[in-house]
Amino acid sequence: MKAPVIGVRVAPEILEELQRLARANNKSQSEIARLLIEDSLARRAEEITDTQFQLVENRMAYMEKRFSGWMIKLARAIAESLYYSEQMATIDLASQDKELVNEQAQKFVRDFMKMKHQDVGRTTDDSD
Repeated sequence: MKAPVIGVRVAPEILEELQRLARANNKSQSEIARLLIEDSLARRAEEITDTQFQLVENRMAYMEKRFSGWMIKLARAIAESLYYSEQMATIDLASQDKELVNEQAQKFVRDFMKMKHQDVGRTTDDSD
């Protein structure tokens, strides 16, 4: 099956360049025109794909930034909750019991932050 034929009008200087390229590459003007069109379309497709990838990368960076901000807010809320819980729990406790509650609260926060840091690292590693 033969390929469809199209006709195009070109400026004289473009025709001269096509003829020059055809002679230099030992091809017909039609072959050179076809190669140039294919090359141009392929380059355009690559540019569109690159633009789409850039948009996705920008969106992912935005989401990571928002997620990091949310994690900071969450950690702050947890720390505040633990502080108020500790204050409420230690009102009637002896001083050594207050220290134990305080140590447990601090350990909980450290463990929680380590766990969240590992979760974030694992999520980042999974995407590579």
